[in-house]
Amino acid sequence: MGYTQKALRCIFAGCMLLIATGTMAQDHEYLNLVLEDGSTLRYALVLPHHFDPQSEYPALLALPPGPQTKERVEAGLSRYWGREAAGRQWIVVSPIAPGGRLFFQGSEKFIPQLLDAIQERFLIEGDKFHLAGVSNGGRSAFRVALNWPERFHDLIVLPGFPPNGRDFSRLDRLQGIPIYMFAGGKDKKWVAEEERTAEELKKLDIEAHLEVFPGEGHVPASMDGERLMDLLEMLRPASPVAAQSASESAPVPAQPSAPPKVGPARGHLVIVGGGMDDPVILETFMNLAGGPDAPLVVIPTALEGDLTEDLDRFALPFREGGFTDVVVLHTRDPNIADTDAFLAPLLRASAVWFGGGRQWRLVDAYLDTLTEQAFHQVLARGGVIGGSSAGATIQGSYLVRGAPEGNTVMMAPGHERGFGFLRGVAIDQHVISRERENDMVPVIEAHPELLGLGIDENTALVVQGDRARVIGASQVLVYGNERLQAREDPPWLSLSPGDRFDLATRRQQ
Repeated sequence: MGYTQKALRCIFAGCMLLIATGTMAQDHEYLNLVLEDGSTLRYALVLPHHFDPQSEYPALLALPPGPQTKERVEAGLSRYWGREAAGRQWIVVSPIAPGGRLFFQGSEKFIPQLLDAIQERFLIEGDKFHLAGVSNGGRSAFRVALNWPERFHDLIVLPGFPPNGRDFSRLDRLQGIPIYMFAGGKDKKWVAEEERTAEELKKLDIEAHLEVFPGEGHVPASMDGERLMDLLEMLRPASPVAAQSASESAPVPAQPSAPPKVGPARGHLVIVGGGMDDPVILETFMNLAGGPDAPLVVIPTALEGDLTEDLDRFALPFREGGFTDVVVLHTRDPNIADTDAFLAPLLRASAVWFGGGRQWRLVDAYLDTLTEQAFHQVLARGGVIGGSSAGATIQGSYLVRGAPEGNTVMMAPGHERGFGFLRGVAIDQHVISRERENDMVPVIEAHPELLGLGIDENTALVVQGDRARVIGASQVLVYGNERLQAREDPPWLSLSPGDRFDLATRRQQ
């Protein structure tokens, strides 16, 4: 691999980490590496879900943000590199900064020993690592790449830039390494540093990409684990896209993609089939919102009765889940929903959550009002909209079970329009737990242009553009006229946690 390894005596002493939420223990473990000076480097290791010690895997060195403590390693794994990487058959290594010295303040000297130890234990694709870092991890990633460029395929920072002037003067060492930089537009200082770095890299004819997300904070919320792993997949040595990119000497500008046909052009949807027992669902929603401090608006209007006496009770589950900035918004009067005063909390929201109940109540209160427009604007700003049960069904363009008379009526004239965050889609919930698997069939027969989605309890479909993936504990059933015409049995496609689906092509990925 073009690197002379030192003879190391590496001791791997690992134990499975049990997190209080229980969401990540199955995807990573913590190991200790005894270094040449006798000290210990502790790191998290993610292995592919179907790991085979005789197989070769792509590997990522992921450097954590902030003080680079165990807690920050956990945050990075939860948001980016844990389940997403394991499900795509990647190895991820994420070290904790020993003694509080960051990986651009002296601890970077331990990185080669860590990489050697990993390569002694596993077969690494291309004998090189991919390298990524978040915030201080991004600065660390630049330092590590500059010190040992021969060990890395590529460099991704969100955000990040060379830690000091000496590092900046050595950027020519990154020849042949494609570099991707991301930042939220609100952090003008870091954006300016990344712009300066990108300009210098381009002067050196080094492939450099910079994307700034307007209106987003320091770490851009739009760059979630799925999108980052998509980029890393593209950069793998065997990828035709990566091979083409590497063959060109000049920087390659990002190509504009066609707007999605079904999903939102920006932002994310988290569509839950009822029940929230699996903490990964709320955790994913929070991460897509931008973290615990992201402004969240909760809409409980689908419930029956007078909700105004104690609206704050609907914020409690989200505060207990970690959100610190929660506002509850409710009315049954569309005239009130048409006022600027009512919708004001939505103008600063990064996230909206629709609770369960009956979806027709959401329609009667908000459809075709300024408040509904504000929901769409949250997505347009790159935010996330989630909802469970009725809060799932309302996200489609065609509303099933919308009859005020009862929830067994699938097609109810006068209540057949949802908010249309997904276009040409009907969404049902509780499908397996309540034995509703066949209820969507007559809807598709009557409206063959629709795509039907049936989401079971404790399960969510996470949507970005036209891409969807399943998280949680059960299944998502997909219905389409093609399967009905082919008389397939059963007349639906079953998706399990980790599965991916293209909503535009209607094909599993």
